[in-house]
Amino acid sequence: MWLDALRGIGILLVLLAHNNPPFIRFIFGFHMPLFYALSGYLFKETTINRKPFDQIKRLLMQYIVPYLILCFANLILHLLHIAAVVPDHKIPFDQIPGYLVGILLADGDRMPQCSPLWFLVSLAISLFLFYLIRKVSFAGIRAVILIIAAALTFFLFRDGENMLPFALHTVCPALLFLEAGYLLKRANFPERIARIVEFCAMLVFLALGYVLIRFNPVNPWVDISKARFGELQFTIPGAVLLIASCMLACYLLDQTIPVILKPFSLIGRHTIFLLAFDEVSNALGGSVLQHFLPAWEWYISFAIRSLILAVLFLLWQLMRSLIPSERIRKLLDY
Repeated sequence: MWLDALRGIGILLVLLAHNNPPFIRFIFGFHMPLFYALSGYLFKETTINRKPFDQIKRLLMQYIVPYLILCFANLILHLLHIAAVVPDHKIPFDQIPGYLVGILLADGDRMPQCSPLWFLVSLAISLFLFYLIRKVSFAGIRAVILIIAAALTFFLFRDGENMLPFALHTVCPALLFLEAGYLLKRANFPERIARIVEFCAMLVFLALGYVLIRFNPVNPWVDISKARFGELQFTIPGAVLLIASCMLACYLLDQTIPVILKPFSLIGRHTIFLLAFDEVSNALGGSVLQHFLPAWEWYISFAIRSLILAVLFLLWQLMRSLIPSERIRKLLDY
């Protein structure tokens, strides 16, 4: 349960960061790397035995098909929202071609209120490359590939301008975080550590990770989707340390007070849905707040957006329940 809870905490941090809280730099320092690391942590050795074509099919159905479905669902909601707020109440059909190009290229800046979904494309590509790396039997070759990935990360992220189509610029750092998660699992982390040592390690990792992120000379903050990492010697170890501290914290709670993790675990099973409709909730929440408040704090925005996301999720589940085909229902289960 602690892994689902950690996913839930991670997606809540994503939603929270999009409301510009005062500690946004801290969240952006590790929230997306956390999801890559969890994917590496959950990577199964049996996956290596699959044929490349079978792995591609699995990744397409798991990430790319949901990406396309959710992008077009967001496009419809976005156009309807624009029609509701503009004076003439007309759907801006002239904007659709630009949105379609953005969806095709996974270009977050041009996608219709669903820019975080670039992550699904990035994760699908990264997991396939990681699968190919794990199929290499010689450890030295795998190490060389990861060193090349680190070098390319430095090159692509050195000035925050080298954004590539299909979020390809995110793949190299993603491989590093996938490997970090995989190695943590191979080391039997965090189960292997005694509880008192585990608690102390969590505090040390948290403190060190915070220091590295706090003093990373990047302006305004780390952002993997914008190819902005600052100094890699701060970014990579800082993110990994914070990921490890979150794993330790969730594992400790699961062993001692598991009831605390249950709501986060429930949220963690629907991270793709929340990621997909976060920007729509922002637009709808902004429209609602403008009618009642001239200005609002970040926590008010977060509360309203969370409420809207809950309503959208219930409506999505209702729509799924009305579909007679079980295969399609499973396809829409996010």
